[in-house]
Amino acid sequence: MQEQFERMVLLNPGPVVTSERVRKALLRGDICHREEEFSRILKRVRQMLLEAFVPGHGYTSAIFTSSGTAAMEASIASSIEVGRAVLVINNGVYGERFSRMASIYGHRKFELIYDWRELPDLNEIEKTLKEHQEIQVIALVHHETSTGLINPVREIGEIAKRYGKVFLLDSISGLGGEELNLEECKVDLCVGSANKCIQGLPGLSFVLIKKGEIERLKNIPPRSMYLHIPTLWESQEKNTVPFTPAIPIFYALEVALEELLEEGVEGRIARYKTAAEILRSGCREMGLRFYLPEELLSNTITTLYLPKGFDYQSLHDRLKEKGFVIYAGQERLKGEIFRVANMGALTRRDLESFLDCLSKIVVRPSATSKHIACDLGSHVASPHSDFGMRASECVIQPSALSLPQSAIRNPQTTLRAIILAAGLGKRLMPLTSQKPKCLIEIGGKTLLDRYLESLKECSITDVTFVLGHLKEMILPRLKEAEAQFKIHYIVNKNYTRGSITSLWEARKITLDGHGDVLIMDADVLFHPALLKRLIDSPKKSCFLLEEHFTDTGEEMKLFVKGERVVAISKKNFFDACGATAKTPLVGEGVGFLKLAGEHYPQLKKILDDFIKEGRLDVEYEEALNRLLSYCEVGYERVDDLPWIEIDFEEDIKRAERDILPILER
Repeated sequence: MQEQFERMVLLNPGPVVTSERVRKALLRGDICHREEEFSRILKRVRQMLLEAFVPGHGYTSAIFTSSGTAAMEASIASSIEVGRAVLVINNGVYGERFSRMASIYGHRKFELIYDWRELPDLNEIEKTLKEHQEIQVIALVHHETSTGLINPVREIGEIAKRYGKVFLLDSISGLGGEELNLEECKVDLCVGSANKCIQGLPGLSFVLIKKGEIERLKNIPPRSMYLHIPTLWESQEKNTVPFTPAIPIFYALEVALEELLEEGVEGRIARYKTAAEILRSGCREMGLRFYLPEELLSNTITTLYLPKGFDYQSLHDRLKEKGFVIYAGQERLKGEIFRVANMGALTRRDLESFLDCLSKIVVRPSATSKHIACDLGSHVASPHSDFGMRASECVIQPSALSLPQSAIRNPQTTLRAIILAAGLGKRLMPLTSQKPKCLIEIGGKTLLDRYLESLKECSITDVTFVLGHLKEMILPRLKEAEAQFKIHYIVNKNYTRGSITSLWEARKITLDGHGDVLIMDADVLFHPALLKRLIDSPKKSCFLLEEHFTDTGEEMKLFVKGERVVAISKKNFFDACGATAKTPLVGEGVGFLKLAGEHYPQLKKILDDFIKEGRLDVEYEEALNRLLSYCEVGYERVDDLPWIEIDFEEDIKRAERDILPILER
């Protein structure tokens, strides 16, 4: 009887979770590798590899029926001339593998060995090349899969070019997942594999080779029959192969490359970046420690110290019982770390389910969580509370809840807008890998244009945009708007982190203490009257609230006592603190805040505190929670006005179906 396997979420760095299209490709049927049917597939796969990774005309390719290790070995075996030497740069298991291969083939070898959490010393590389003219090839691992470290390919390529050396790069885990321009980085030979970021199946690997380099390789005597690049290349140039290939895996690779080109290499890299940040944010929240400094992390592998009290096997087995496969540390890191990869056709649900499962295994309840006492009749949030956190972290302090009568806003008061448009739009990937959220069109008009129109209707012309993801697509539209607006923009280099980094960057706006500011997310389709209601509110600082909403757990909710907003959170703050359900008002927040100029300095201080605390991965609403304890912030209801936050593809459909017709009346 054929064994049936349940779907496992593979979080190991290859083989990866593949799409249904790739899996179904295996069912094409039997063909002979000497017939034109296979020749067509071989030719097309080689063309698509070049189109994906070296779209110019300067490279060619050779495909091996093998794992990536064989293609690595073929490169070492085929590229070093008799009497010349190789310089191996070793800061991980796969650098060590290059070194062992060079020794097995008897090559003269120089080796620079570094700590596995350390980048190579460029000065030392250059010094070695100066002192040893016999070095012909520099061998480097791009993405050191043993730790997830990314090595400085461009810088080492420049050194190789300067000294006239051949640059051999193992990018088995890098191609399709990391930014890499082979031509600009002066790479002569680049090793790749089907079953990593290309999202194919194991069994095929390849080498991308500069056309001029292939001519040099032909003059080196073969050291292997099967692993000789020129032998393989010359056959494949004639659309045939010297040995029997893994034909069904070619079927799968062809489809996987089709999918890669459809998504776009940049789009896939962006998707992996998003997936990595989802995983890393969750791991930070659990208190797990990263093995590498975060600035060295790749887009696809996160290496973590094992939680206290766990060995790898027990952690692995408990996760596998729930359908998730993690990966062990290698060699010296066995028993110390585990690895989580986000390569492959993983969904957001896969990642969040994994994090939920991991959290239940490794996070132990706080001993103090049983001793929370909250009486909302006479308490509000402490200045140091973060209500987006777990209920066990809520600390309630005494304070008056009544909202004093506020003066109506002085028409002479300056009102400026801050629009936060830096984010990746993770839940709208892959759409937002091609365009930023604010440039999504609803009814033939972008959200950005609708914002500008609404601001102009309200006579707000001083607007600051915080940009990050695909900022170059937004800037031309802002340039056009300068005829009618005083436009400023700030670039958030940390836009892949929490949205708090965007609001923190916006703190650079100087207010004179009398000007109010509108803080606006850039992903809402709304009726212009909604913005006017916020601006005209007599409350100095004010949110917009819709009471009648469906709580799916994704909505950012406002929690109100009397006339004052006391918390903002996706979680149910009142329930967590043991309040009765009768008194409080709970509603969904629109994502806009009018903040009085006198309150703005307090927000700036809170933002600075968060950054000093290293909390770059939280949403800015957590800073607003602290602000609520210092400043009185009211609300205006908008149940009668249409609006929708664009987070998912179905939101776009609903916006066009339900919201747009009302806006256009």
